[in-house]
Amino acid sequence: MKFTNRHFEFRSAAAMHRTVVRASARSFSANQARYASSSSSSSPSPSSTTPYPIPTIKNNHQRQHQFFQQDRAPGAGGKAKKNLIFANRNHARMTEELVRRARAKEGGGWKHARKQKTPTTAAEKLLSDLNATVKSKQEARVSQEREVFDSTELADTDESEETRFTPEAPLGSFVEIRRNEVIEYGVVAGSGFKDRQWQLSVITPSGESWSVLKEDCYFTIPNLCSRDLAIRCGMEAQPANEVQLQARVEVLRRMRRMTTEVENAMVGVSRQLNTVYEAVRARNPKEWSEVTMSEIAQIVHKNPTSVEIYATHKVLMGAPIRFVASASYPVTQLLSVRPREEVEDLTRVIEWVREKNSILDEFADKGLAIAEQQRRIAAESMTEPPTVAPGEHTWTANEMTIIRFLRASLRHGRAVQMDPYTVPLGYILRRLYGIDMLAHGDDYVQQFLVGIGVLAPWSDLVINDRKNKFDLESNPTVLERRESAILRALENSKAPTPVHPEDFYPADPLASIRHDWGDMPAYVIDDFGAEELDDALSVERIPNEPDNYWIHVHIADPAALIPPTNFLAEKAAEQHETWYMVNKSFPLFPNCIVHHPTRGLSLGTLSKNGLPENVLTFSAKVDSKGEFLDYAVRAGLIRNVKLLNYDSINAKLGIVSGWPRYPFGNEPAKPPLLDIDDSIASDLRLLLDYALRQTTKRIDMNWFQFIRTNCEISRASTFPDEADLNNIASRLYRGFPKLTYQITSIGSDSEPGSRYLVAETMKLAAKVASMWFHDRDIPMIRRCSNPMVPSSEEAIQALLEMRNDQGLVAEEGLLKHIIYQPAGYYSTKPAMHWGIGVPDGQGYARVTSPLRRYGDLVAHWQIHRALIQEKRGQKMTGLYDTEWMEKAAIRIAMKEQYSKGTNRRHNRYWALMYIKRWREMFADGKNRDLWPMDKDGNPIEDPLGNLEGYFVTMPKLNRLSKEIQAQVQIPSLGIKEYLSEATLKDLGFPEIGNILPVKVRDIHLGVKPTMTLGVDFSRRSSM
Repeated sequence: MKFTNRHFEFRSAAAMHRTVVRASARSFSANQARYASSSSSSSPSPSSTTPYPIPTIKNNHQRQHQFFQQDRAPGAGGKAKKNLIFANRNHARMTEELVRRARAKEGGGWKHARKQKTPTTAAEKLLSDLNATVKSKQEARVSQEREVFDSTELADTDESEETRFTPEAPLGSFVEIRRNEVIEYGVVAGSGFKDRQWQLSVITPSGESWSVLKEDCYFTIPNLCSRDLAIRCGMEAQPANEVQLQARVEVLRRMRRMTTEVENAMVGVSRQLNTVYEAVRARNPKEWSEVTMSEIAQIVHKNPTSVEIYATHKVLMGAPIRFVASASYPVTQLLSVRPREEVEDLTRVIEWVREKNSILDEFADKGLAIAEQQRRIAAESMTEPPTVAPGEHTWTANEMTIIRFLRASLRHGRAVQMDPYTVPLGYILRRLYGIDMLAHGDDYVQQFLVGIGVLAPWSDLVINDRKNKFDLESNPTVLERRESAILRALENSKAPTPVHPEDFYPADPLASIRHDWGDMPAYVIDDFGAEELDDALSVERIPNEPDNYWIHVHIADPAALIPPTNFLAEKAAEQHETWYMVNKSFPLFPNCIVHHPTRGLSLGTLSKNGLPENVLTFSAKVDSKGEFLDYAVRAGLIRNVKLLNYDSINAKLGIVSGWPRYPFGNEPAKPPLLDIDDSIASDLRLLLDYALRQTTKRIDMNWFQFIRTNCEISRASTFPDEADLNNIASRLYRGFPKLTYQITSIGSDSEPGSRYLVAETMKLAAKVASMWFHDRDIPMIRRCSNPMVPSSEEAIQALLEMRNDQGLVAEEGLLKHIIYQPAGYYSTKPAMHWGIGVPDGQGYARVTSPLRRYGDLVAHWQIHRALIQEKRGQKMTGLYDTEWMEKAAIRIAMKEQYSKGTNRRHNRYWALMYIKRWREMFADGKNRDLWPMDKDGNPIEDPLGNLEGYFVTMPKLNRLSKEIQAQVQIPSLGIKEYLSEATLKDLGFPEIGNILPVKVRDIHLGVKPTMTLGVDFSRRSSM
C-alpha cells in the first residue's frame, strides 16, 4: 500500500474573483481598497463549518464576485474607471430582464427609474426621499450608527471567534444584526472579503449597505425577497445607480411591512414577560438557569409563526435585566436567565441611582476609607507571599446589595444587548472617583472591590465568572466525600453492560483482542511534572526491510473504563477539555480515576506497579524518505513504559533550543537531566529523522505557516483558595503569589528537537486514525482548514521565498501579502488541514489526548465499538452514525472556540497584571535591589525599555474611549496591544506589517484588560 502526497494549491484573491469592479478610493483606505469582496453568493463562507474546495470560483454564472481596488489615477497607466455593478458585457441586458421579471411577478410593485414621473404612492414617495438622500451624500459618508457598529472595544477584537460557526444567511434573508450595543436589521445582498474577514452586505432600513460578520446575525428569516432582487441592491454603502436604488426601495417596503407585524406581535409577548421569567428561572435565587428562545416562544404561542418567534426574540433580548444572550446564541439561541437575587439587586440599585439615594453616598465614603487602608497594605507587602486575614469592617444589608451589584457587573460578554449596569455604574464610579470612567469601568470596579476586601488582589475574574461553570469547591471534607463516592461507584460496577450513570466498565471490553507489545519500550515524553500523560511512542525496526520501520503511537484508553453513559462522560462533554489556568487547573477527569493504582488512566501509573496499561495504538509503516507504506489501529497493552522529558532528550541528542524565553528574568530552576541510554537515543534519532522529512515534504508541497510569539503566565508558588462568592466577608490581603512570564513561539514546536519529534508523531497518529475510519466507512469528526488567501499571484511567490527551513514565515512579512486566513472547522469528511500540512483526502482525526479533550474520547468510543463489531464478524459501523457525528462536530466546535476565547482573555489578564505589577515595583527607580539578574549575575535588560511592534490591524474607532486605535503585536512580550489615537495622528496612515518602536502608556485590567501603547519617537528615527 503506497500513500502519495499532493501539492497544496492556493489562489490569490485576483484569481478567485472573475468579475472585477472598481470602487472609489474615497470609500476605502489605501490598504482596505485592495481587499476582495463578492457581490452575491449562496455558498458557504470560507469560515463555514461546511468543507469546501480550495478557494476557486468554478461557476461564474452562479457566483458574481467583486474585487475592490483603488481607482487608477489619470496618467498612471490608464483612465480612472467609473463604478460598475458587474464587469459583464451582458449585464445591462441581464438587469433589464430582471426588471421585466420583477415587474411581471410583483404586480403593482416598483418601476424602473426611467419610468418614474411624479411620486404618487407611498413607495414612490420613499423612492423620491431616498434618491434625494443619495444626491446629498456624494461622499458616501456612513451613518453614525454604522460607525459605532464598525468600531471595536478594548480587547474585544476576537469576540466573534466564539460564534464563528454561525451559519451564513442566504441572499434575500432578513437578518437582525447586533454589535457594540447597536441593533439593526436588514436584508442580505452579498458577501465577500473585507478587512481580512469574510463579511456579509446587509441593506438596512436607511438604504445603506452595512458590512457585517455572519456572527453578528442574531436572528434570520430566509426569503424575505428573492435572490435576484437582493443582487440588484448592490453592495456599495449607498445605491450607486437607479437599478440599485429601485431594488433597495422594494426591499425596504417589504422590511417595513414585516417589522410592523413584528411590533404588533411583541405587545402580546411583553405582557407575559414576568410570567415567563418566573417559569424559567432557577429555583435557587442565587443560581443561573438556561433556556432557548424557541422554548419560550412555545410557552407564549402554541404554534408560533416566524414573525411571532422573532417578536419573542426581540422582547427577550430587550429585557437584559432578566435574560442574557449566551456566547453561542447566534447558533444555539440559548439564553442565560439571571438569578432572582441578581435581578432584585440590579433593580434596587437602579432605583437608588434614580432617586440619588444617600445610601450610595454613605457606601462610597465608607468604601473609599477601607480601600485606602488596603492600598497601603498592598504597597508595603508587594514582595511577601499571599496571606488573608479577617477585616474589622462589617457591611449592612444595603451595602451588601451594592457589593453584589458591583461584583455581578464584572462579567464578560459581547455588547449585543443594552447593558443594564452601564448607567448605575457610571453614577457610582463618578461618586467614587469624581470623573466619568466608563471607558475602563470594569477596571475601576475591580480595583474598588479589591480595596474593600471583597476580591483578593490575585482573584481571577474568568474563574469567578459563574457562566464558565468551574468547580470552585475547596472544602477538603466535601472534596473527600466526592472522591469516595466515585471510588465506591467504581468498586460497585458489576454489570457487563453499563446502564446507570454511576456504572463503569467492570472489565476491559477489548481485553480478548488487545495486542501485547511485550517488552517493547514505550517512551512517554512530556514536561517535567506533567500530570496527565496520555501518549507514548515506540519504534519497531523490520529485520528483513532495513530501510523501513514502524512507528507506534500508544494513546491512553479511558474508553476501556468510562462508558458514554457514565456521569463522568457527561461532565467531560460539558467541560470539553482540561483547563490549565494560572492559579489552578481543572482536569477533565478526577485524579482519583486518572491515577487509580489498579485502573488508572495516566500512562506510567500502572506499569510502575507491575501492571500492563491499556492503550489504543496507531501505527504507520514508513520508509527512509518518510513516506507511508502501511498503517494499523489496534487495542494494545504496553508494559515497558519509559518516562522522559523534553530537556533530557534535547541534551542527549545535542540539541540547543532557544525557547522558552523569560524577558522578566526569574527563569525557573530545572530538575536534573535524566541519564538516557544509547539504545533509547537511537530510537529517538530515528523518530526525529522522520519528523524532519515531514517538514521537507510540506515545503515541497508549497506549504507555509506564520510565526508569532505568545506569552504564557504560570504560577511559581501556590495561590490561596478563592473565597466563597456567596459569602461577602470582611478581609484584608497581604502579598501576592509568585508568577513566571515566559515567551513561546508558534514556530518553536517546528524547530528540530524533542517537542518537534512529539508533535510530528502525534500528527501521524491523527492521519492514521482518519485513514482507518475512511477506509472502513466509519463516521468520524476531522479537524480541517483551508489555505490562506494571498493578495496577488506575486504575493504567492514572495511568501514561498520568505519561508525558513521549517516552512515558516514571520507574521509581519506574511501580513503584507495575505488578505484572509480561513478559520479551522470540523467535518466528517477527510478534508484538507492546511494549518499543519495535511492534504485533502487524507484527513486529520484527533485521537491523541482523550484524557484532556472530550472529542478525542468520542473517537476512542467509536473505535472501541468498531473493533468489537469486527471481532463478532459484524459490519464495522462504530457507535455513532454520521448524523450524530455531524451534530457533535458543531457542539465540539462551539465548545472549542469558547474555551479558546476564554483562555485567551485569561492569559491576557495575567500577562497585563504581571507587567502592571512590574511597573509599579520598579517605578521611579524603586526597589533596584530586587531587579532580576541573568545567568552571569548581571542585571537583565529592561524588558519594557526597547519594545518594538508591528501593525496587525487597520485603525478603528474604540466605541468606549472614542479614540481611533490600531492593534500592534509586540514580539518580545508575546502580546497584541493597542496604539493610541494621538500616536496614530503623528504616524499618518500605517501599513499592516510595518514595524515601529513603542512604549507602554497605561494598563487597565478588569474583564477586558488592555494595554495602551505610544510610539517611542526617540528611537523611531534610528529604525
